[in-house]
Formats: sequence, structure tokens, C-alpha cells
Amino acid sequence: MSILGLDIGTTKVAGVLLNAKENRIIKALSLNSGAGISTEKEWEKIQDPGIILDKIQSILKELKKHTPEPIESIGISSQMHGYLYVDKTGKAVSPLYTWQDSRGAVLLESGQTAREIIREKTGHSIFAGYALCTHYYNTLQGLVPREAEKIVSIGTYLGMVLCGSAKATIDPSEAASFGLYDITQGEFFLDSINTLWGNSDFLPERVPFYHSMGRDRDGIPVFQSLGDNQASFYGTMRERVESVLLNLGTGGQVSLFMQNLPGTLKGLEVRPYPEGNLIVGSTLAGGKSFDLLVDFFNQVLTFFGASVSKKEMFRMIDQQDFTNPQTPLKVKPFFNGTRENPALRGSIENIDLENLTPYNLLYGFAEAMVKELKSLLTANNLESRVSLERVVGSGNGIRQNPLVCRLIEKIFQTKLIISDLQEEAACGAAFYSLEGVKRTN
Repeated sequence: MSILGLDIGTTKVAGVLLNAKENRIIKALSLNSGAGISTEKEWEKIQDPGIILDKIQSILKELKKHTPEPIESIGISSQMHGYLYVDKTGKAVSPLYTWQDSRGAVLLESGQTAREIIREKTGHSIFAGYALCTHYYNTLQGLVPREAEKIVSIGTYLGMVLCGSAKATIDPSEAASFGLYDITQGEFFLDSINTLWGNSDFLPERVPFYHSMGRDRDGIPVFQSLGDNQASFYGTMRERVESVLLNLGTGGQVSLFMQNLPGTLKGLEVRPYPEGNLIVGSTLAGGKSFDLLVDFFNQVLTFFGASVSKKEMFRMIDQQDFTNPQTPLKVKPFFNGTRENPALRGSIENIDLENLTPYNLLYGFAEAMVKELKSLLTANNLESRVSLERVVGSGNGIRQNPLVCRLIEKIFQTKLIISDLQEEAACGAAFYSLEGVKRTN
């Protein structure tokens, strides 16, 4: 029995073909999305949805060639919080505004930001980068395309294109990621949305988990896209739901499953998940901060007329036998801000006459990434409520970085289990779609 999962990430797109009975990857493919659109505005982070779809569909076409048996289902994992506008025919009429776009925190002529106005008018807080915050900025600035009918996630858009459908839908995982969503009721705060826009007609239709969007041109059922955080958890933690999941990709996340909603959580979100909720803490830098440092080293080498490939740099870093520095650097990894304060920036402290070395910088950056994730649990006293006998790691920022792995075990004081499935989000989407088939039949 073959199933297929597709994942649209921030910097890459991926797909997996799985043997569901054997829990085995038959074929996995990934490509750099190359969809970023350069702009003069530092806070603007947008992508070309046409490029994304061309690449993910080429992956889908190739994967279909690698199984002689019928494919049972197609699942989709989608980068969260971002959105694009579609017209009444379901065609994209805008770029994809990603979760990294911080226009919602840009000062307007009124002296306030879009997120501040939303909080003032509705009493609800929303992060910059969340769809409804970005959309409100665009509304205030007259940037909404005239032909726009709905806002949809990039995952939903892929599903619409695969099924040849103009119907815009959204499940709880992505609806919550748009902001202004009531977790307890499973619905948007429609009164607040009507206050801000006068109506809620631009929202996609809310559908439950395991919703079938239709069938693709080969007759394969396609299921509503799942948020990439939930999809990664679904793929990685199917038999380890009681553990904590750490994911380091472009950003970083710590996630744990709870059936019942906890009380107030500082710096954490409650996200809808089948049969319960995920408690999630997110960092904006994550694995990207380590990339930032390697790029810096590369620029230094170039400045002095030398050249080492990025791949070779990472290989040399992996060969280092890192030990705890005697006088460590103190790195604050807020190079891309935080959810609460997008304008916050990182720093390197405790520099003396001897410790400003590549070795100490590498150690300090890796340690800072892990400590930031651990602090989200500590600040909410969640260590006493969940088992930390082991943590599960996923994402290339963990899988390809032995130093980070060692620091996770040291800082969390536990054993790290690295997911045995690569492309966790795509795998999770595939398994999720198979469950959707079972529930449909």
C-alpha cells in the first residue's frame, strides 16, 4: 500500500512515497524552493506561489513513477501563518506572504502598528507574520488586490490546484495559525473580524481534520493541508506522543501533546491537533542562526582571498571534538527578533581578550539555540507536567549537527532520539491522509 506526502516549507519543498504497511520510505525528493521575491523593504518576506507549485508538482510527478501499485492518498503539509489571495476561480492573485513577513509590526502614519490596532479594537493579541495581521496591514494600506476573494494557505492552494477546485477551505491547524482564532470553540473570533473588516467573507470555509478536498487528475484522494508543525509531530511521534519533540529547521520549535487545555502559558501557543492539542514554543532563528554564522565565516574567507564550500565547512565543523569552553561566549540568538518583539536583535556578550574564536562562536551559537527552546518549557513549569525521560529530535538543524545533538542531551539532561524518518512533515502528511481514507470509508 503506497501513500504520498508533500511538504511546502519556507526554503524547500519535499515529497515522500511511503510503503504504509512497512512504515518505509520508497522514495524521497526535495528541492530548494527558490521562490523568494527580493524587495527593498527589510520587513517584507514574500514568495512566488507559481514557482512553489511548479516545483512541488514536479516532485509529485516523479514520485508517482516509483510504485507499480495504486497510490491510496495524498497528504499536504504547509508552512503555517502565511497566506495568499485567490480570485473567485481559485487562481492566485498575489505573492505568498510568509510567516517571516513582519509588516504587522511596522509603524503606520497613525503612530501605531497593525497588531497594536487589532489589539486595541478587539482585545485580542496577534503576532506579526500571522495571516490576519498581515492582511489587516494590507487592508489599511490599500494593498489587497481588487480581484481577491479569499485568503488561503499555500497548502490549501496546492490542494485546490491538484483537485481543479475553486473552493477555499481550511482546517483547525491552519485556521489557528492565521490568528484571531478561538481554540476552545474551534472557530475564528468572527465578532472581532467583523469589527476590523466589516465582514468575514474573505475567510476560507472551516472544515474538520481529515477533510478530503477531492481527487487529483489520476483519481487519488487529496486531503486538506495540515500545518507543518502538526504534520511533523504526526510523522515523528506516532508511537511516542508522550515525549517532547524538538525541531530545528529554518526556525525552531518545541512541541508536546496534551488532550486538555492548560492554563495561561508564557511564550507558548496552544495549537489544534487531532484528538487534542499541541503546546508549542517557536523561535524565529533556530537552525538559521547556525547558517548565519557559517555564512559569516565564508565571508571572512572570501575577504582574505580564500574559498571553502559551505558543505565542506559543515563537514569540518562536524569533525570537531567540542568541549565546554572555559570562558564561554554568551549568545542571544534573536537575529530575526521574537514572536512577541520582531524588532529585537541578537548579541554576543562576555567577550574577553582570548575567547573570540571560531570554536567558541560555534559552541555559543549552538548552545543558544538549544537553551532558547529549553527556556520555553522552564518558564511555564512544564517539566513537571511532561516526561523528559527522552526528547525526540527532527529537522536538519538536529540531524546534520552533532554538536547540537550533544548540547540537547546536556541542557535537557535526557536522552535524544533522532527521528528515523527523514522529511518528517511530508511523512506526517502521508500518514495523516491514510487515516483520512480510513475515516472516509
